[in-house]
Amino acid sequence: MKNISYLPRWGVLLLDLLLCSFAFWVSVWVGSGFLHYIDISLQPVHIGMQYLIVMTVQLLTFWAYSTYSGILRYSTFIDTIKVLLANATVGLVLVLFNWIMDYTTGQHPILNTVLAIYVPVSFLLLFILVAALTAWGIKQGRSLWGLDLLLFFVAGVAGCIIAFMVLFSEHPAVSPNYLLLLLHPLHLIFLYHIVKRVKKLQRSVYLGANMVVILLFLAFWALIPQKFPIEIVPLALILLVRCISNIVLSYRKA
Repeated sequence: MKNISYLPRWGVLLLDLLLCSFAFWVSVWVGSGFLHYIDISLQPVHIGMQYLIVMTVQLLTFWAYSTYSGILRYSTFIDTIKVLLANATVGLVLVLFNWIMDYTTGQHPILNTVLAIYVPVSFLLLFILVAALTAWGIKQGRSLWGLDLLLFFVAGVAGCIIAFMVLFSEHPAVSPNYLLLLLHPLHLIFLYHIVKRVKKLQRSVYLGANMVVILLFLAFWALIPQKFPIEIVPLALILLVRCISNIVLSYRKA
């Protein structure tokens, strides 16, 4: 008899997409049927097209992280990491897509309720994952430089997109954008320095300065003349945790 704890890849992928589809329509119901503050008929992008956009992004992340590897349950630590990273990636892509469209056209293609459910949960799960990996790395004396390479590369690319919009977009909501305090092109410029210092367990002046900026950003959040989405908090904490990790590991080595 075949082991029923295993499914073919297409079966696992189909199951994941069905669960994501259910989450999408629940988010639509929360905004339009339960809270009654969204009129689907007035949305600039048809709800069916929004569904296709979200499911396409979800499908691509499942493929990129190979979460459909054939098991019915995510039973290992690595499998769990893949699922969390896939969900966090979906949230990041959807947020960036909405921001870009808002800055260029003044409209949100994706319902805010979809982002309200997908994005904060995704970023929260990613923060928990990064915090757990960082704690493990500190305990084992490992730098996890690959994690810093990924995180600061993505933050740098996002910073380039935001900086481009601030400099060249005529949309009144674009400039000034204080999100550049967290996401900026300097992450890409200093990426080699970050990886080199972290890999050798040496203190990075850049990460130390970045830690101070993030702490000030969080401390004076309420005073900044710009409204930020709540998912920015776990994003800031993710970068903060990695900065602290470098300081702790370099201090222990000294």
